[in-house]
Amino acid sequence: MAIWKCKICGYLYQEKYGDPQTNVPPETPFTKLPETWLCPVCHAEKRAFELMQPIEQETSSLPTVS
Repeated sequence: MAIWKCKICGYLYQEKYGDPQTNVPPETPFTKLPETWLCPVCHAEKRAFELMQPIEQETSSLPTVS
């Protein structure tokens, strides 16, 4: 899951946890938030956020060769 950071106040929107303050359920992608969603700290618009951590890819559990 991705982490998005508000460039104004530094608030982190973590898709894994959603945003309980604004009733956004866990695992809600940032791109699926309504355009009316605002930063719960400084009330900045979505465009004030930048992607901090890319979406994690599943890793396989194959053994490594030395």
